Amino acid sequence: MARSRWTAVSGKYRDTELLPLVTVFLAAVLVFSGTLGHDLVWDDIHIIHYAHEVIREAGPAGLLTTQFIARPDDPTDSSGYYRPVSFLSMWINDPVGEPSPFRYHLVNVGLHGVNTVLVFILIKLLVPGGMAALFGSLIFAVHPVHAESVAFVSGRTDLLAALFVLITAILWLRSRKDPWRWVPYVAGMASFALACLAKEIAFVLPAVAVSWVLVFRTSPDEREASRVARDLPWIAGWFVILGIVIFTRLSLLDIGFGPGWSSTATGAGGGFAAMAGEAAVNVASYLRLILFPWPLAVYYPPVPMEFSALSILAFAGFAALCFSLAGKKHHHAGFLAFGWVLAFLAPVSGVVGLGLSVIAERFCYLPSVGAALAVGLALDILRSRVTVRDLYRAALSVLLLLLALGAVLHSGRWRDEVTLFGHAVESGKGSVPNMHFNLGIALVEAGRPREGIEAFLEAIRLQPTYIEAMLNLASTYMKLDEHERALTVLSAARKLSPEDQRLWANTGVALDVLGRSGEALDAYNRATELDPADPMPGIHAGNLLSRLGRYDESAEAYRKVLLVDPDHLDALMGLGRSLEKLVRFPEAGEMYLKAMEGHPGQIVPYFGLGRAFLGQGKPREAGAVYRAALAVDPSDPLVHRGIVLAAHLEGNRDGAAAHIEGLKGTAPTLAAELSEMLEKLDSK
Repeated sequence: MARSRWTAVSGKYRDTELLPLVTVFLAAVLVFSGTLGHDLVWDDIHIIHYAHEVIREAGPAGLLTTQFIARPDDPTDSSGYYRPVSFLSMWINDPVGEPSPFRYHLVNVGLHGVNTVLVFILIKLLVPGGMAALFGSLIFAVHPVHAESVAFVSGRTDLLAALFVLITAILWLRSRKDPWRWVPYVAGMASFALACLAKEIAFVLPAVAVSWVLVFRTSPDEREASRVARDLPWIAGWFVILGIVIFTRLSLLDIGFGPGWSSTATGAGGGFAAMAGEAAVNVASYLRLILFPWPLAVYYPPVPMEFSALSILAFAGFAALCFSLAGKKHHHAGFLAFGWVLAFLAPVSGVVGLGLSVIAERFCYLPSVGAALAVGLALDILRSRVTVRDLYRAALSVLLLLLALGAVLHSGRWRDEVTLFGHAVESGKGSVPNMHFNLGIALVEAGRPREGIEAFLEAIRLQPTYIEAMLNLASTYMKLDEHERALTVLSAARKLSPEDQRLWANTGVALDVLGRSGEALDAYNRATELDPADPMPGIHAGNLLSRLGRYDESAEAYRKVLLVDPDHLDALMGLGRSLEKLVRFPEAGEMYLKAMEGHPGQIVPYFGLGRAFLGQGKPREAGAVYRAALAVDPSDPLVHRGIVLAAHLEGNRDGAAAHIEGLKGTAPTLAAELSEMLEKLDSK
């Protein structure tokens, strides 16, 4: 019994102790290695871009004061998620802001591998001796329900929370004989703080520890008082950190905790009784996913779950298993496992609202550690009792292979958005119009607009008031030059939502393309009335009026845009062109100059200002503008044409010829074209 303390944790590795660590790590990494070639899907791109937007505005420190994710269509909307550690990991993963899916997926797979090793260590500490740690961590490594947490980059929140929760628990358990050893104590407090800042589910750990303290003794004759005194510094420290985190969220950052109580229960008017019933159903559903992980789905519709025979069996079976392993003989492992699973499922059981999700497989990641403990110990006990060892090994191998196969297949559903949302549509129970909508967008972006149209139509059939689906359906029709169909869809949508500015703006574009100018202008004007801050309807109206030769009116349309956004490039350029048509070259030049100052990297304003000077009979000034444009884009042919033309009009033919001569070595084709142009100018 002298070796009951596991020496691998303290760094005194032997070959027999290192091998299982390497084994479980490789199992976790290899099973999910297929995700390394996956795209970024669903919320991934939005979260990554949002993180870099915050950094551009406030630097990396800005991520410490920003909620984790806001609604893509309303960045000011409060999600109630404060996860700066997860946010910072996204930035560290890609500090230059050029998302590489491979790098993000590599980190996720690596985190899962490390977590699997930590699960092995934790179980070994709780159940020393035997092979429970190996069996349990292998099941954790290849479990199919972990596909979402690993394959979905946004699921990294669960990976990071699990990482730091497991480190905290291991440090605590290792130091229980000497709770005041400051190095593991400080490290444990820091790890718990990081866990709380990775995802809110880590808040549960102190409650888990309290329940464990009640039954987990270092020695059978240990007294209650000494047990409490030994663990009090750790538990007290965790509660202090938890209080600081909560105070920071509520009082300093005003982020809060999301939607609040379960909308399903409170909406039904059942109060806490209804919430308790909802929680029981959801916990049983989660246990079904953990213990009987097939079939699985990438999306579970936001409708109340119901008990099924399999979920009842999972709950009853797991409770019975944990009860049978709750005695001293098994180190109270059953109680520890049951407490861990229920505690970490509590925040996602439906008692607290989670927005659009009632059930999500990534919520199983941390709770499944408790299941790994119980099942791993049960398999180890069974191993010691069976007489036909070869049959036992074969059965265990088949179990692990089936789990691994399920993990490979299920993680493959997260390969890209077409595959992801296609599976969500196929497997979703009841009406899932939002998944059809997401599938439509994915298909259009993948260059399959006809299939995207079918997905949008199905979303509208399931939810006839789905304005977003109608808007995207109309947009897709317009991309296919089917503007009459687009108008039909937009007309139906405007009847449902007559104040939706986007519908009027798109109606104007469709009418404009069809040559129905008067109606298009009316639609653009109505869109501007509904949302004066949106410049595009005004820009479209100005462009249409300019094409109609109504330059006074087009100039007025552009000026209205500039009242809202004084530096809008299209408005400045459009106003400049209208003023040119009205032979008001000095005013046009002022607009182009302002565009150059506000958008120094854009070359188009240089062309406008050059034309304005030529219109005023100032070729010398025009030439200077064109030469300045060389600093923006020295290869643009229009710049060189402007230089040659201005020099010729100035009477400096030699200068024009010299410029052409200088191009013969680097751009002979352009030089030949400019020589021909110069000859034509000479002949006039």
